[in-house]
Amino acid sequence: MWLLIWGAMTLANPDRPFPRLEDETQARRYDRVEGEGPLRPRWRRRDGRILAWTFRDGTIEHYERYEGRQVVEEHRFDAVGDPLSTIHFSENKPQKVVIHRFAEVDVSSWQDHSLGGLQILTPTTPSVDGGRHTISLTNGTFIAEPVKGPADPFADDFARGLEETCRCLIVDRSTRWIDGRPSAHYHLYMPHPDVPQTGELWATSVNNMVMLLLWSTSQEASHKETGRAIVALARWENQ
Repeated sequence: MWLLIWGAMTLANPDRPFPRLEDETQARRYDRVEGEGPLRPRWRRRDGRILAWTFRDGTIEHYERYEGRQVVEEHRFDAVGDPLSTIHFSENKPQKVVIHRFAEVDVSSWQDHSLGGLQILTPTTPSVDGGRHTISLTNGTFIAEPVKGPADPFADDFARGLEETCRCLIVDRSTRWIDGRPSAHYHLYMPHPDVPQTGELWATSVNNMVMLLLWSTSQEASHKETGRAIVALARWENQ
């Protein structure tokens, strides 16, 4: 186990530059997407069944596929165009989230919750302590908390403060997008003496606050699909 963890840490880069921070996306309709490796939208049309948000170089950040007026699939990608998640809908309601390289998650019975600016779906009702919402599951813990005040989640000072606050190590970092907004994504190692844990933190600056979403789990369980499914389904309110 420790050799596997050390191997992952040596391949990762906690000082990796955040990609595409200044690269905005544009939404357009297309007839289809295609390609080997990163997908590209094709045949731009006003009535196209594909609504894609793309960067200037044509890389897709995410796209929705429609049948009539109803969305049936939503596909999300990382900064280089590799797939992250696919959400399947029925009558505009999420039914299943496929976390690529991990597992499928049945979300048809998940519940809506508001975090004060962010709407999420969760498998159980969160416990609330002040502004912190906590969901404790058998395979991990999800915490969502809006922190008031301006901050840059992509800054080195933020990363140092994160390590000091959680007493953890940043193993790797990258850019992700939560409902179209860029988010700093940190992979964490938390060397607690009883049960060491790994975690993923998404930090997004919005409306003079930073929304923190954290999924943590023991190394033995190493389940990431539930936390990633919650984040994939998150939607900003009033935007």
